[in-house]
Amino acid sequence: MKKLLLIFLFGGICVLNNATASVRSVANSETASAVANNAPTNFNIPAPVDRFDNEADFKKYLIERLRSAVIMKQDPNSGSYGGNATSVVEDKLPDEYKEKTFYEQVYEEAIKRATAKPDSDSQILDPRILQPELWEKNPQSQSSSNTIAVALPPYDENVLVPPDEHIPYLFTKIEVLPSGLLKIDETIMVISNGQKLRYPLSKALPTHMVDRDGKGHKIDVTINEVTINGHPVDYKLISKGGNIIITPNTNIPLDAGIYKYEFSYVVDRQIAHYEKFDELNWDVSGGNWNLIISRIGATVILPHDKEALAQRALVGYPFHYSHERAIMKREAKNIIGFSSKVPLFIAEGMPITVILPKEVVEKISLSKQLDLLLLDYGTIIIPLLGFLMIAISYIFSWKYIQKNNKKLPIKLNRTPYMLRLLLNQKFDKRAFGAFLLDMFKKNIIDIQRNEKQIMLIKRTDNLRRLPKKERKALQTIFAKESVFIINSTSMPILKKAMELVAQNTVSTLKLFTFKLSSLYLLFGCGMLIFTELFTAYTMIESSKRFSAMLAVTISIAVYLILFTIKWKKKWLDLLIKLFSTSMILFNFVMLSGICSLGGALLVLMSCITIIFFNNLYRQRNGLIKANIAEAKQLQNYLTENSENIILGRNFINHQANIFATETENKYPVSNNIREYYRLDIIKAVVSKM
Repeated sequence: MKKLLLIFLFGGICVLNNATASVRSVANSETASAVANNAPTNFNIPAPVDRFDNEADFKKYLIERLRSAVIMKQDPNSGSYGGNATSVVEDKLPDEYKEKTFYEQVYEEAIKRATAKPDSDSQILDPRILQPELWEKNPQSQSSSNTIAVALPPYDENVLVPPDEHIPYLFTKIEVLPSGLLKIDETIMVISNGQKLRYPLSKALPTHMVDRDGKGHKIDVTINEVTINGHPVDYKLISKGGNIIITPNTNIPLDAGIYKYEFSYVVDRQIAHYEKFDELNWDVSGGNWNLIISRIGATVILPHDKEALAQRALVGYPFHYSHERAIMKREAKNIIGFSSKVPLFIAEGMPITVILPKEVVEKISLSKQLDLLLLDYGTIIIPLLGFLMIAISYIFSWKYIQKNNKKLPIKLNRTPYMLRLLLNQKFDKRAFGAFLLDMFKKNIIDIQRNEKQIMLIKRTDNLRRLPKKERKALQTIFAKESVFIINSTSMPILKKAMELVAQNTVSTLKLFTFKLSSLYLLFGCGMLIFTELFTAYTMIESSKRFSAMLAVTISIAVYLILFTIKWKKKWLDLLIKLFSTSMILFNFVMLSGICSLGGALLVLMSCITIIFFNNLYRQRNGLIKANIAEAKQLQNYLTENSENIILGRNFINHQANIFATETENKYPVSNNIREYYRLDIIKAVVSKM
């Protein structure tokens, strides 16, 4: 319902003033409320769908709520007491309650009957002993109770209520709009003494609507306004425990007192659609309050001149609802009122059903159907679209890279030892020899040999133009002397220098390939971020869910990358892969809890796709394919043009490349190049390494 323009048609406000008036008698529970003027009575209204799988689960839930409840005394003469508000059917009071206060008896009766064995007479869970005759049998409770005066809506009726925490009044106005939206205005009076209600009230709504056929779908809720004692308060929607919670943005502590809450919100998709009629189901109390509700009622307002086909109201616990405790009143052709004859105990509900003619709600438009589709399956559809866009884009990009040998605008510093790495796929001894020849060409070192030994001679200390690790390699060689004699004793130093140059060259190539693939990586990550952003937008608490999804996705990506790294030691490699796998599964479970199982799986697949293709792009047949082809072209050039190169000073510019490409056999020593010919010396150095 987000970003929809909500046009509300305000009808007349009608509240039940005399709850027992204008009620028809009915034959049985099946026809319990087809009581409108000439309304058909052949509608079989099914029992409301309970939020508990079985009665045992409900009893367990009820016992937990009862044990955490606050014992309170209530004055039977108060205007909020159910027996004074409406007529009730009298029940007998067990003798064991005669010496106990009213609410002690209520709570104990509820716990006893909730825990009764199936073959016991108490298996019918009906702890309703709120009868006027109770006070005649227990006058001590009446005389010891305190009361306070409260003005109850809608006419500011002054009544006496107990000062203990409870809800003396709850009324819901449901307006059915032609678009199928429900505009709901709820007024809840609360007596707070700081025991349970220490903060502003929160209201729970179901996340799904289940129809007669057992088919369910999500409902959509939009808050219009919430006021406390007439003052607007910022509220938000959160998802918790399978419910949508309307809760304050900030939990500000409240003083003990009387509070009037007015909730105004819009619900979409609460009306079930069938072939011949539509059906509205709503639980007025919600069954989630951990407080007694003394008065409760509701009004359903249809569009002008529209009339319900049938209606029903029930009161009680799940699996033990009764229509005898509820009454209804037709206030006008399009207005139906509902009320409970008795107060509602903890966790009791008041589900109402209204059968609507097909013409009440307009047909759903195509755009609305798409909105509803996203509402139901957005956490799967959007990640699926994102995954498909990422995967298809990468596949087409890979095919384009395979066909195109054109170099990309990012330049690679093609040194002779980088040339060797491109051709040979690794940095070897010959690559280090090419490095020494390149330093010789740059006049940084000289390479000499006499009859007994080979020497490297430092010519300058100005190494600022060299990369850091290449500078460190030369400093390692010439750490003590300006002349480095190559022999078995000094060979470890030379190998250490080789490792430094190798690290710099390999990391330079990796950085280059990363730069080439960075645009593809940014595209994939950007698509994934937008996917999660739009996925979160279809859920409650969009910003929090997006932040959580993004954080978990980053964690998954980190562990996926860690999983792809190969470690030299097999036991360490296996250990890290097992750890990464376990953390990926852990984060996957977290992600499925944030959005959905299908959505989490698609996000995981998107992460794997991004990492897989970006690793593929950095392979030799990927984005550096053109650089490798250029290196081979230079190798062919040095082979085919050796006779011209060997004639002059052009030889010294190519000497390191000649050694790197293993074409030195084409370049024998001659008088023209004897002065700076070092191929034979470097070959001897490499052979000693």
